[in-house]
Amino acid sequence: MMRTALAAAMVGAAMLGADAVPANGILRSSVDVTTAQDISTADSLSSVETAIAPSMSSQFGYAVDVSISGAEGHRRLQAGTSLSISYTILCGSGCAAVADTLSTIASDPTAGVAHAQSIIAAINAAAASSGFGNSVVTSSATDVAATIVAPDTVSITLPPAPPPSPPPTPSPPQADGSGDCTFTFYDEAKSAMAAEDACIEAGGHLASAHSQADADAFESLVGNTAWIGYHDMGFEAGCTDDRHQGLGGEIQATSFVWMDASPSDYENWAAGEPNDWQDGVARCDGTGNEDCTETWNSGANWNDAACDGVKPYICGVCPVHTRNPTSFTFFDEALNKMEAEFNCIIGGGHLASLHSQADQDLVAAMISNTAWIGYHDRFEEAGCTDDRHQGIGGEIAATSFVWTDGTASDYENWAAGEPNDWQDGVARCDGTGN
Repeated sequence: MMRTALAAAMVGAAMLGADAVPANGILRSSVDVTTAQDISTADSLSSVETAIAPSMSSQFGYAVDVSISGAEGHRRLQAGTSLSISYTILCGSGCAAVADTLSTIASDPTAGVAHAQSIIAAINAAAASSGFGNSVVTSSATDVAATIVAPDTVSITLPPAPPPSPPPTPSPPQADGSGDCTFTFYDEAKSAMAAEDACIEAGGHLASAHSQADADAFESLVGNTAWIGYHDMGFEAGCTDDRHQGLGGEIQATSFVWMDASPSDYENWAAGEPNDWQDGVARCDGTGNEDCTETWNSGANWNDAACDGVKPYICGVCPVHTRNPTSFTFFDEALNKMEAEFNCIIGGGHLASLHSQADQDLVAAMISNTAWIGYHDRFEEAGCTDDRHQGIGGEIAATSFVWTDGTASDYENWAAGEPNDWQDGVARCDGTGN
C-alpha cells in the first residue's frame, strides 16, 4: 500500500480549511511504497531521488525536494519491504492554492485515482531510469487512492513572521500663511538655532509673521509655546521702547529681524515684551540673554526668550526660500559670522550661498583675502573631510553643511583637506572643534 504525501497534504488542507492555510511557506509529507526490487546502496537511492524530483515538481507546479529511506530510516531497501519517499513542496506564496487543489483531488475519487496513477508512474519511471526495472511499485492506483481519504497530517513550515509594521507617523500639523507660505508645527524640543537648522533642512526657516492672519495661524498650531524666527542677536533691543511698541501694531523694527530675511513689518508681543529678562529683572539696557522669540499664551502672542532654551518650533516654507541669490554684495567691515548674517538680513538677504562654479567665480572676483559666506554645520557636525564632503568642488548633496538662506546644498568648493574643524593646532575629525 502506498500512502502519498499528496494525500496527506490534500486532507490536511481540508482539515485546516482554505482560510487557515498560510499564504507563504512550504508543505512537507511522504509516500510509502512497497517495492519489487532491492535498492541496496545510498548512491542508488540518490539517483532515484534525483530522477523523481522533476516529475513531482511538474505535478505540483513548484520545486520539490525528495528524500528516500527504508525501514527504520536506513539508506537501503529490500524487495517486498516498504520505503518512504519524503518530499517538501517549496510552494512559497502559493501554498494556499496548492492546498486548495489537493483538497479538490481528495474529494473526487476519479481524480484521486488519476492522480495516484501519475505518482506511481513517476516513481516507476525514475526507478527504471536508475536501473531497477519498470515496475518497482507494486501498490495499485486504487489502493493509493484509498489512502487519500484516510491520510496522515499536513506539516506546514513558515519562515518567521515579520514584525508588524509600526503605525504610520502622523503628519505634523500645518496651516497656511501669507505669501503662499506653509507653517508646520514640530513638537520636538530644540534650541532656537537647532530649530532654525532643522527648518533649513526642511526647505524653509523658522516661521515669520507679516499679518494678524499669520499670527492667528501660529495660534492655531501651538498648544503652549514654540520658537518662531524673530530675534535680536545682532543688535540688542532691550526692553519695549520706541522701536518695539508692545502688543501688535504695524511697525518697522530696526533691531528684531526674521531669520528668513523677510521684512520686520508686523509684531505681536505680549504686554511688556520684549524685555530681555534675566535673573528676575528686565534688562532694558540690552545686557540680558533673551535674543529669540517664542509664541506665548498658547500662541496668542509673543515673548522674547533665551535662544538656548529648548522648545517645539514652527517652520515656514515659502516659495521665496528656494530661490538662489540673484546678486552678491561685498562688505569690507570685519564682523563675526552672526553679526554679518544679521546685517545681511537687515539688507533683505543672507550671507551668500553658492550653487555653481559661476557663483564661485563672481565671489572670487569681489574679494582679495577672505570673507564670510553662509555655509555652516551648526546642526550636524561634519568634522573632517569625509564621504559627505569630498574636498574641492563637485556637485554633491551635503547632509551636514547647510546655507543660512535655506537654499539647496548642491555645490561645494573646499580647499584641499577642508573642512577639518581645526582647533588648537589639530584637526578635530570627530566634530569637537569650533
